[in-house]
Amino acid sequence: MSKLTRYARETHPATPSEYEPLLDHIAAVETHCLANTPAESKLTTNTQTREVLQVIAWTHDFGKLTTWWQATHGNQTVPDCDHEHGDVTDHSFIGSAVTWWVLQQEGFDTETCLAAAIAVARHHN
Repeated sequence: MSKLTRYARETHPATPSEYEPLLDHIAAVETHCLANTPAESKLTTNTQTREVLQVIAWTHDFGKLTTWWQATHGNQTVPDCDHEHGDVTDHSFIGSAVTWWVLQQEGFDTETCLAAAIAVARHHN
């Protein structure tokens, strides 16, 4: 088991003592997006919707990889943080920024990057 899989857990456990590994969650989100989006679907920018959804699936929960988020949600396997933990339930901002950056690096237009970043920023609101 990799460090990433061992440290990163999803917030929605199947049971109170069992958590879905974050990588499993991300793969499931990607599968769901692709299964429910027609292959020919395009955004108003004429961009293939599925390509953007794949990036969103893999970046939307990036904030859950932080030790402060993991520790706040009861993961006792993460290293201790050197600051006091607050109520850090919103991991969406970090995921939003990462989504924008990845899409931009992949050459998507600004309008697509913005729409995807907003979707991720609001995905729990």
